[in-house]
Amino acid sequence: FTEFYILGIEGKVGDYPEELVVGEEGKVNIGIVNREHETMSYRVEVMVNGAKNTDVGLVILSHEGGWEGEVSFVPGTVGKNQKVEFLLYKQGQAEVCQSLLLWIDVTN
Repeated sequence: FTEFYILGIEGKVGDYPEELVVGEEGKVNIGIVNREHETMSYRVEVMVNGAKNTDVGLVILSHEGGWEGEVSFVPGTVGKNQKVEFLLYKQGQAEVCQSLLLWIDVTN
């Protein structure tokens, strides 16, 4: 299996962005741990309200290898309860392996 998680920008559970202004950058830390018993490559797409916002390029991990990195996203529209999705893909697969969600409110 693969571990996939989100931490706040300070590296702790919580402290996630909850309120942003349109065009303001939200930041989180994403973690991936490979427990697949073989070297794997991963990529992460970040979607805001169903639209691709950013992505994390190829992350290659050996078995038991881990990666954590800062990922940012920028909401483009005003609205409450906007869904920010972090979609994990395994090497060569078109379908999402795992997904994580945050909900944000975006104002002017």
